[in-house]
Amino acid sequence: MVWLMYCNAVGGAYGLEDSIGGGGALLTIIFVILIPVVWSLPTALVVTELSTSIPTNAGFLMWVNCAFHPIAYIVLAMHTILLVLIDNAIYPVLFSTYVCTLTTCSVWQERALRVALLLVTMALNIVGIEVVGWLSVLVTVIMLSPFFLMCGISLGKSGGYLNWPAIAAIPSEISWTSFIPTVSWNLSGLEQAGSVAEEVADPQRTIIKVMFPLLILAWLTYIPPVLVGMSQSHDPTVDFGQWTTGYWSTIANDVGGPGFKAFLVAGGAVSAFGLTLSMICVTSRNLNGIAETGVFPTVVSNVLCRIHHKFRTPHWTIIINTVLTGLFATFGTFGMLVKIDQFLYGIRVVMIFLAAIRLRYRYPTLHRPFRVPLSNDRLVLFLFLPLVYSLGLMTISMLTSVETFVMSMGSVVVGTVLASVYYWFWRREGFDGTIVVAEEEEASAAGQLRGNS
Repeated sequence: MVWLMYCNAVGGAYGLEDSIGGGGALLTIIFVILIPVVWSLPTALVVTELSTSIPTNAGFLMWVNCAFHPIAYIVLAMHTILLVLIDNAIYPVLFSTYVCTLTTCSVWQERALRVALLLVTMALNIVGIEVVGWLSVLVTVIMLSPFFLMCGISLGKSGGYLNWPAIAAIPSEISWTSFIPTVSWNLSGLEQAGSVAEEVADPQRTIIKVMFPLLILAWLTYIPPVLVGMSQSHDPTVDFGQWTTGYWSTIANDVGGPGFKAFLVAGGAVSAFGLTLSMICVTSRNLNGIAETGVFPTVVSNVLCRIHHKFRTPHWTIIINTVLTGLFATFGTFGMLVKIDQFLYGIRVVMIFLAAIRLRYRYPTLHRPFRVPLSNDRLVLFLFLPLVYSLGLMTISMLTSVETFVMSMGSVVVGTVLASVYYWFWRREGFDGTIVVAEEEEASAAGQLRGNS
């Protein structure tokens, strides 16, 4: 289970360059250590409690539906769709960025690479080829092996030399808007270990056994490449402007020459292909599942729920998902997409925390196979720091540029207006999924989810 979650949550150091460029290696390492402990671990514990007490394939959407007004559910569903599309688009952008470090590409050539990648993965998903099981492990090995080899070769050639002055250097002006969203994006998803806790026999022990090895593996994945990357020069000063997306290929060239650079780029391309294939597969089924909850108008739901008669895949959902993803991938940059992604991801985490707190107070007798071992009031205090970080992440990500501000705030304002209109005029009856608490002997009670669970 640890390796499965590692494959899904840790994406290697690709894309981490912007964090180093924005805040330096030392701050990057500090945040890589702290974020999983301060943010990911509390989130994983809360997700475990919710997923075991309200097991449902709708996940956090159903938890919010049970905790709050249906309008909140509709808004979060809209944000989830937008997050899915932007998250999908990041990997084709990384694919083209790294491929184009080997040769000079025009803007349109980069966009053509992204579209080609999406078309291939769309076709493969329609016919039912998925990156699962051993294949996902293989993709992860291909993705990570260049960095492990880079560290081994560099330390072997230099006799273990590390340029500590360069590692400790901090930019004169820290770009928090580049640093925070990028380092958070590389670490977001570790809490997904809690979402599969309902499938194991002893979630109380399993979540602890999974999370701590996962944290250590994440640290080992991100920290050594940062140390080695900053030590390719003996100069204590650092040109932080060089550390932008794709700069790992330059480091690889310094370590092992053009051949090793090509190897790292190939690893990045293969991993981006595998992750795009997997993301389109998983998110298309997520969108299909959201459609089955009735959140869309009937006409839209009927299209999204169609299954191909031959391949038994949700082909229309895959096509629509890929086309909309292509719009973001074609015209978005890595930095912009990551920042909007983290704004929306921050909303999701905040709503999960608030749903957990509200359900604790609203349904105190709900049967919870796993329960965060804290009273309700102490749970609020325990989640205070992760909530503050999530809100700070949303604020910093939103204020990066005019484009990110407009898209972030627009998603909130437009989503709320559309959700309100949709609810009041078409879905006053709400959605499936309520908690029923039945009194039993000695005033004990058990809760069950009715509806889409």
